[in-house]
Amino acid sequence: MSGSKITESTTEPGQLLRAIAAAPAIAPPVPVDETLEPPTDGVAEPRTNAGSAEPGSGRAGSGVSEEPTTLVLSSQVEALGLRRWGLRFERDEVETTYRVHHQQAAVPFTRVGMVAALLVWAAYVFVARVATPDSFERVATFSLLVTMPLIAASFAMTYVPRLIPRMLSAVAVTNAVAGMVAVGLCVNVAHRPDVAMGVTMIACYFGFTIFRMRAYQAALSTLPYVLFNQWLLIDQMNAGRLVASTAILYSVTADLAFLTGLPVCALLERLSRQAFRQDRIIEMQRAALDQERAHAARLQEEARIREVHALEEEVRRHVAEKSRDLAESLLLLKETPHAPVRLMPGDIVEDRYRIIRVLGEGGMGQVHEVERLADGRRMALKVMTRAARRDALVRFAREAQIAAQLDHPNLVGALDIGVTRSGTLFLVMQLVTGTTLAHRRRRYGDGAWAAPVLLQVARALGALHGQRILHRDLKPSNILLDGDVVKVADFGIASLMDADPGVEALTSTGAIVGTPLYMAPELSRGVHDATPAADMFSFGVIAYELLSTKLPYSTPPVIEAVHGRPMAAIESLVATARGTASDTVLRLVDRCLSVAPEERPSADDLECAVAAAPSNPERARLTKVQRNRFLMLDRKGSASPLTF
Repeated sequence: MSGSKITESTTEPGQLLRAIAAAPAIAPPVPVDETLEPPTDGVAEPRTNAGSAEPGSGRAGSGVSEEPTTLVLSSQVEALGLRRWGLRFERDEVETTYRVHHQQAAVPFTRVGMVAALLVWAAYVFVARVATPDSFERVATFSLLVTMPLIAASFAMTYVPRLIPRMLSAVAVTNAVAGMVAVGLCVNVAHRPDVAMGVTMIACYFGFTIFRMRAYQAALSTLPYVLFNQWLLIDQMNAGRLVASTAILYSVTADLAFLTGLPVCALLERLSRQAFRQDRIIEMQRAALDQERAHAARLQEEARIREVHALEEEVRRHVAEKSRDLAESLLLLKETPHAPVRLMPGDIVEDRYRIIRVLGEGGMGQVHEVERLADGRRMALKVMTRAARRDALVRFAREAQIAAQLDHPNLVGALDIGVTRSGTLFLVMQLVTGTTLAHRRRRYGDGAWAAPVLLQVARALGALHGQRILHRDLKPSNILLDGDVVKVADFGIASLMDADPGVEALTSTGAIVGTPLYMAPELSRGVHDATPAADMFSFGVIAYELLSTKLPYSTPPVIEAVHGRPMAAIESLVATARGTASDTVLRLVDRCLSVAPEERPSADDLECAVAAAPSNPERARLTKVQRNRFLMLDRKGSASPLTF
């Protein structure tokens, strides 16, 4: 049978089921990217200039106004304004950023300048050795012990990142000292004031242009040896070793080097600041364009997500309607047993799904992993494996109806329902890889692990009760763990509080349906009077077992109630599992196990209490209403719904 389509002959009920299933025909579920999340309330609706975007514009539904971005960009550009003849930014934070940038940009110029300075001083020592042997000793002493070590130290600073912020200050000191030493050696040792004039001009050139110091730094660096040169010239003139006209010539020439170098340095700094400003503006424009593109893409994605979720909602509505019609029509069937066909790996179901493997099997049904042929997506397919009595078929269809109404990350929803050619009902659901809570008993007692599990189960129950759905069979084997995500499954005996009495009548009055270990005691009278409090009792048993590693009783309360015996006293979880959760959570779990349904807390109460635990990372995301609710629960232990 493997790999073949199911083509067995059908019985009369099978023909009727196929006819019913074909009547409200629906489209197959739309392939949906499971990673997409519906837009939250905090996401802004698409902004439009003219109501809607033009077709083919590439920005569907956006029509993004450029005015906000333009205003933001204009304010950012204004923050880059310059003052003091373009030698300082108006904002201190921008000025600080520029200085860091300027220091980094000056590193290669400093290295080149210091290497050139070392070569100049080495050449000066060599020339002194050849031309003036008498002055060589003093020249070599000042050069090798003062100037060249300073130059080498400044050069080395460029390779130490933590010293770069002080690099330009060190360069200024080095330039000033080296210039004064050079001028002094030329005048007092070599007796060459003309050479001193040339040295002053070269030193000014280095200080104002090569080292890329800021204008005020360059002025403070060059001014000492310019003034020192002037003082030595005056001294030489007073001593009669230099005529006044020559001294004035040498002085004016050196002064011109300073007076022309300073504006050149200021111009270079201004150009550097303007280039920095222009680069920042370009970066802002690129960032604004990227932000605008990202915003347009986000609007497109939101529009696509809305469309996808609208299609999903339509599919769920069709599945729910089809399931309801099936359940109502099945009520008309006679008690005709039908032996369903066993599915095997490789079988094709209704030309839409290929059986991959068996995931699990229960008393009445079997769950398979299947591959949807249309897009290769893996899903779970549930079929009945025993004779299909009328009540079992109706419950199966009702499970599909309930699951199709669910759209919650902690609930397993239905994607499709149908009838095979052999007349067997099948239900297609989301595939949850992983294991069940029942298979993770070795983790019981670990409060840090149990907290997010209980939180997500409480959210799932809150979503069910919010849609007026009772699960009625909550137990560890129906809680699926897919990594960090918890999903509640198996709605085979779940009920709608507003269900058709004819459908609910399938469960006879006084019938006990469920798993006794996790059933509330009031269900001993039958399931028709079940309320959300019955699910909360099941939640309390699971939470008690998770936190304390044991059941709260030896005999299930529902069995005690059937035999007319009172429910035995339960040891408080606050005493047996203190430290695994907050006392507020432990007290609420104890209240879940109350005999009186009205004393049990709601799913929302449990969610608030668990989410507000100090160790829970979601604590900061609690709303104001949730925080107030938790404070009321913590203060009074109230289990009744709170109104704000």
